[in-house]
Amino acid sequence: MAQKSSGTSLPDKAEALLNLAISHYQKNEFTQSFIKFEEALKIYRKLAQKEPQTYLPYEAMCLNNLAAFYQYKKMVPQAKQKVQEALKIYVKLARENPNAYSAQLADVLNNTAYLQKDENKFRQALENHEKALKIYRTLANNDPKTYLPKAADTLNNLANLQKNENEFPQASKRYKETLKIYKALAKDDPKTYLPKIANALNNLGYLKMAENKLSQAIQRLEEALKIYRKLAEKEPETYLPPIAMVLNNLGVSHAEKGDISQAIQKYEESLKIRRALVKKDPATYLPYVAMVLNNLGNLQKEQNELSKALQSYKEALKIYKTLLSQNPKTYLYYTAKTLSNLGLLYFIKDQYPQALKKYEKALRIYREQAKENPKIFLIDLSTVLINLSILHKQAIPDKEKSIAFAKEVLEIARQLPQVPAIQKHAGTALDILEELGVEG
Repeated sequence: MAQKSSGTSLPDKAEALLNLAISHYQKNEFTQSFIKFEEALKIYRKLAQKEPQTYLPYEAMCLNNLAAFYQYKKMVPQAKQKVQEALKIYVKLARENPNAYSAQLADVLNNTAYLQKDENKFRQALENHEKALKIYRTLANNDPKTYLPKAADTLNNLANLQKNENEFPQASKRYKETLKIYKALAKDDPKTYLPKIANALNNLGYLKMAENKLSQAIQRLEEALKIYRKLAEKEPETYLPPIAMVLNNLGVSHAEKGDISQAIQKYEESLKIRRALVKKDPATYLPYVAMVLNNLGNLQKEQNELSKALQSYKEALKIYKTLLSQNPKTYLYYTAKTLSNLGLLYFIKDQYPQALKKYEKALRIYREQAKENPKIFLIDLSTVLINLSILHKQAIPDKEKSIAFAKEVLEIARQLPQVPAIQKHAGTALDILEELGVEG
């Protein structure tokens, strides 16, 4: 007598795999979660061919989660492929049923923007964050508890991007709106939103530094530091790293304001924390040690402690060269920054050939970086250019080179009239040209 099949149906199998994937994810078992999402996706693709209305949402959910895994693993092409597939499906679903799928569409738009940011496609990332924000604002009208936090997080991401693009007024407006929402949410849920408030305050402080509004920067950063210190009393492992970050930013602000003793104090506390963190996690915290060393070297140079400054810069450069071999795209900029700092130090020490060598290495890097992201790298490029113009005017005389570098600074200043640092370099460039008998 024939037996009935006891096999599990495809929809039931897919659902079981999906539940397993989610369970593994919640336990931070990401590889196991990835495997189950992949298996579930294969089945949902097949089911969606016959019943798209029922199974396309599950296909899109699997694709989005797989994209997140690939992004976590820094596998950008794979992440990009999955998120684009998910986005295409959610656009279709949200068009047909906006009440059911607009939220998921906004989530995937944000995920797409994160990937575009990683690829330095800042304008595209801004556009997708804007689209997501518009959806969250609409949804928050009916369900503020769920969607106001998402709107605030998206505002913060937009502000970060606009800050990186030197769009300071727009970024400031976004940060302030973000803070307003987080502060309201923190009344009912301080554990979740106090860290977000501190982060937004730090970001706003950093922005005010870039705008040269140093008193405002210090005020915001001190507010952030106060929150982080309180949080670190209960969770030091979580909040010591952001404390070190804020201390570094305070060091920069005090240095720019001319309060050198306060700046050194902040840098040294930041460096102490980060050296301790390196012992547990060198891959994460070595870059930060190098950054603080660079900043400390700048102050030591200003105080004419040239030997100490040289030691700080050389240690920073050694770290960046190690990191450069692992991730050149990320650490080329910081390597160039340190080379530029060394160039200026050697210039001060009257070691002009060494200064020229360091400046030229930095210049090559900045030129390449500025081709891809001019608004980010033109500030540093203009700094090296003006220093080379001065070097060739005063120390290693070459009138034509001095003029060429000065004129290049003025061209950059015309492109970015709103950036104070570049305009300062432009003033110096005009002085050089006038002294050399050339019109700017």
